[in-house]
Amino acid sequence: MNLNKEYDLELKIGLFGKEGVGKSTSVIRFTHKIFIEEYDPTIEDEFRKEIDFNDKKILLRILDTAAAEESDGYLKSWVEMCEIFVLVYSINDRDSFQRIFRYDNFIKKYKSENHPKILIGNKSDLFTKRVVKTKEGKELAK
Repeated sequence: MNLNKEYDLELKIGLFGKEGVGKSTSVIRFTHKIFIEEYDPTIEDEFRKEIDFNDKKILLRILDTAAAEESDGYLKSWVEMCEIFVLVYSINDRDSFQRIFRYDNFIKKYKSENHPKILIGNKSDLFTKRVVKTKEGKELAK
């Protein structure tokens, strides 16, 4: 990608979620259109994707924030850096769902109550091992 290109808009998007919920796999699928089956723990990665929307060239800088889980300091830094938040949990991991509340509280504290957020209930292929009900995810997304 030519980084000298001019964009009408550049957005920093932060991926937040417990280790192993599929954040990296999801962003690689979105940016490169490939699916990775084996999990390779991420410390910190940035992915870029150009999109055209309403005749505007937009650069999405997607930050995979695995290190944010380690401490409140990391989490605060990541939240302050991002403009849009993608909160990811696994439908077969109750703890990953519970952690979403922590991330959401940080966003509300350091950004605003209504800052743009996307909630993803990942690993729907493991529906037979589901422990987080669809209804719970929908309620949280409101």
